[in-house]
Amino acid sequence: MLGLNPYHKSLPENTGFLSLPGYKLYYELRGLQHQQKLVIMSPLALTCKFHAQYADRVAEHHSVLTLDHRGVGKSTAPRQKQMSSRQLASDALHVLDHVWPGECVHVAGPSMGGFVAQHLACLLLPQHRLLSLYLMVTSLGFQPRLKLPLFAFDAATSFILRGSRRDMVQRLFIDNFTPGVAEQLSKDEKGQERKLGEIWMDVLLEDFDGWFALANKRLFAAQLQLCLKHKTTKDMQKQLRDSCVPIAIYVALQDKTIPTRNQLKMAKRLGAHAHEAKTAHMCVIEDFNALTSAQIALIASAVNHL
Repeated sequence: MLGLNPYHKSLPENTGFLSLPGYKLYYELRGLQHQQKLVIMSPLALTCKFHAQYADRVAEHHSVLTLDHRGVGKSTAPRQKQMSSRQLASDALHVLDHVWPGECVHVAGPSMGGFVAQHLACLLLPQHRLLSLYLMVTSLGFQPRLKLPLFAFDAATSFILRGSRRDMVQRLFIDNFTPGVAEQLSKDEKGQERKLGEIWMDVLLEDFDGWFALANKRLFAAQLQLCLKHKTTKDMQKQLRDSCVPIAIYVALQDKTIPTRNQLKMAKRLGAHAHEAKTAHMCVIEDFNALTSAQIALIASAVNHL
């Protein structure tokens, strides 16, 4: 969730590491003075810096936890090569138990982060700790699931991550902005008018490893495999639907990464409120205010249901 301002400077109130057997997880905390607590799950190959502007806005009203998935950003990875949505959700639960032991929380996640958020929600429900769930540009999983060995994803990764860093940022992120957004004029740090896509390109390349986890191709292959094998089972869907916990879905109507029909189907299956917007997968630049307002409203609704 990149936000509106490419030059936004974020300073979390607290940061830390949680050591687990064979690896450690990096996390950031904001809005510590507030009672309601939100945890945000990160998308494919992106660090928690991706959420910084969104987290700062929500932290004006609520406490916010973000973290780097295992092997991403400042977090290290265990030796095992494969990973699953449930494993990353379990990691997040360990961090929650570390920073907010026994506390009830709100959960959110875009794209792959939405896959993980669904599993985390199902881990929290039996503990009566889930207050709300906000899923953005995500789905219940791809059907049919691909049953391919990891080396097949290694080959796919080499193709996806071909070219220079500039090529990768353009292909994976700038090209996934909603049509027309990258061409919009905005002022850079020097006050000169330039295309927004060019400004974001400079910002993202300046701290490439701070934003992305693209240098480690094996890690990217494991996360890619996670995405294509993810499935929210019918039992999980029923668990979420019957929980009476407020669930909201942000549906991008111009998404070329996760089909819009899959996003709408998820909303129907989970009995969730769907917010439809004429945006693409990297939607949050032009719809940032709507996203943050919906998040804050969902938390308020959940509190009113207590």
